[in-house]
Amino acid sequence: MPLHCVEVTLRNALHDQLRDLDGRAAWWEAKHLNDHGLRKIDEAYSALSRLGCTEPSPDDVVAQLPFGFWVSLLSGTYHQSLWIPALHRAFQRRPVRRQLRSDFDHVLKLRNRIMHFEPIHYRHLAADHETIYRLLR
Repeated sequence: MPLHCVEVTLRNALHDQLRDLDGRAAWWEAKHLNDHGLRKIDEAYSALSRLGCTEPSPDDVVAQLPFGFWVSLLSGTYHQSLWIPALHRAFQRRPVRRQLRSDFDHVLKLRNRIMHFEPIHYRHLAADHETIYRLLR
């Protein structure tokens, strides 16, 4: 449950800031994304099309994007173009972007191991749990 919450919370918080940055729900049309990000947007549209959604709304696209996409927006690649003008506002305590990215990468790896039924018994699960709740705060 906490993994689901951290994923949805990050997605919604970043989407809100990006929507406000450009004043449009389909903020990715403003060309802020690199090739990898644009590919993920195209993949989301393709997946929605396969599901029978012929005219997806921006909210449909946002919901289709994977957790890794949202974590990638915290990378140094987007420091000037997204973090400084918008994304830092998604977090109350003015976090250091690099540390935040590292923490979300850590949680992303945990989430992926769980979702792919890979072992996690060797991890310090109490520390993982604390990281998730710290990110949610």
